[in-house]
Amino acid sequence: MKKDIKAKIIRSILFLILLIYIGSCTSHKQGVYDKIKKAVDDIWLINTHEHLISEDGRLTLTTDLFYLLNSYVKHDLISSGMKEEDLEFILDPDNPLEERWDKFHPYWEKTKNTGYALGLTIAVRDLFGIEDINEDTYKELNEKLLDSNKKGWYKYVLKDRALIDVSILDPLEKITKIDSNNSKEYFVKVKRFDKFVIINNNRINEIEKQADVKINTLSDLLNVLNTEFRKAINDEGIVGIKSGLAYSRILYYEDVPQKDAESIFNKMFQKRQMLTIDESKKLQDFMMHQVIEYASKYGLPIQIHTGLRTGNSIRKPTE
Repeated sequence: MKKDIKAKIIRSILFLILLIYIGSCTSHKQGVYDKIKKAVDDIWLINTHEHLISEDGRLTLTTDLFYLLNSYVKHDLISSGMKEEDLEFILDPDNPLEERWDKFHPYWEKTKNTGYALGLTIAVRDLFGIEDINEDTYKELNEKLLDSNKKGWYKYVLKDRALIDVSILDPLEKITKIDSNNSKEYFVKVKRFDKFVIINNNRINEIEKQADVKINTLSDLLNVLNTEFRKAINDEGIVGIKSGLAYSRILYYEDVPQKDAESIFNKMFQKRQMLTIDESKKLQDFMMHQVIEYASKYGLPIQIHTGLRTGNSIRKPTE
């Protein structure tokens, strides 16, 4: 009997020792995880893809709840069945908030688990302390968003919370119409030269007016391209170039000889003749190579958009 009691005591002690060992291992693992997470969380980043307007530009807008939809989320809403006219109603801050929510909510339920919507939900949680966007929280979130539209918000979000040292900004036209005077404390710019690649008679006329020059030959066009590169570097301070042509064509650019490109250009611009699809592609291919050559000449990196398509930008396989 005494032996059995002694054996039970020994087993209990061994089991207790095992529990302590497991606990210490778990505690050690948790400690290592916490140290690694803190080290990662403290890393300052460079944001390589941004389209933000300046903070001054944001101050002119109504940043209510549905301001958040000015992103890819609205395309998911359309894909889920929302009508374009309903989206326009929802995005209009002059319409009653409750009516906008009633139109929005059924489609939000269909899309809130998509990647874009989850990113939005995480941002709302981290920046405003609201765990979910729903019937019970949307009015509170609306008020907090409106209140955030003040000086210092960019510093709070970009610097204090996200630890973004600088963002590489691609200022799209819809942004520059509002305000593109972004602070160098937060942003550096890239520039698109896509208008020199997808080239046609109307585009050449636009380039002539903007550059205040006369273009008669392909060489003239290349000279303007060179001048525009220098202006962008010296006047705008760009740090790279960006191509967004994945939305309109394939990204395979063949190396077309200049004499072939000149012949096609002359047919289009001087003889005013329609180009075949193959000829148009060859001229575009040649011009893209020239853009890359100038980027290399001036030591500028190149960003090429290869991201997800949205909305009606998806082309049919035969196109």
